[in-house]
Amino acid sequence: MNSTDRVAFYETMLDTFLAKAKDGGYIVLEVVGGADEYVQYRRCGDRILGEVGSRQWADPERPLPASAVDGLALLGFSGGGP
Repeated sequence: MNSTDRVAFYETMLDTFLAKAKDGGYIVLEVVGGADEYVQYRRCGDRILGEVGSRQWADPERPLPASAVDGLALLGFSGGGP
């Protein structure tokens, strides 16, 4: 799957989730073969909560590059913990 198709698929999945998820519903999208590389969203009333698997707490530690952390911060994500 090329990057354009991957982005279109991701957008379609999120659109469907936002249109149909009930309160407490969630969706998890992960990299095949990388269970610690994922993003998940949960509907909580009229809010959507998101989490990005950073791999930082895995062994061995593989933190996200600074550019990815900066990009996520622009979207409202903040650092967490294990």
